Amino acid sequence: MITITKNQVSPIRVRLNQSNVVGDTITITLDSPSRSQLVFSSVITTISDGYYSFDLDVADTSQLIDDTYFYTISQIDVDLKKGVVRFLADTDTNNAFDYTLDFTLA
Repeated sequence: MITITKNQVSPIRVRLNQSNVVGDTITITLDSPSRSQLVFSSVITTISDGYYSFDLDVADTSQLIDDTYFYTISQIDVDLKKGVVRFLADTDTNNAFDYTLDFTLA
C-alpha cells in the first residue's frame, strides 16, 4: 500500500523488480470506482537494488479527494506494480516501504 497525503509533497518508496525498470521516468495512474482516472508522471530514483523512490508534488496530491484509489506504476506500457493507495487528508505520516510486490508482474 502506498500512502499519499493531500496538499503535501508525498515521497513514495516502493520495491520493484529492477530488471523491469528501464529508465528514470514512470507514470502513476490512480483509478477510483467513483472518480475520473488521474495520471501523474514522476522521476524514479534508485535507493538500493530493487528499492526505488519518487515524489508526488503538491499539484498532484491536491487533486485527490477522500476516496478509494488503486494505483498502477508503469513505464513504457509495462506495469511495474499495482496496489492500493492509502489517502490521508492533511495528516503528516512517516511513509514505510511498500513490500507488497506483485509477483505476477515481476
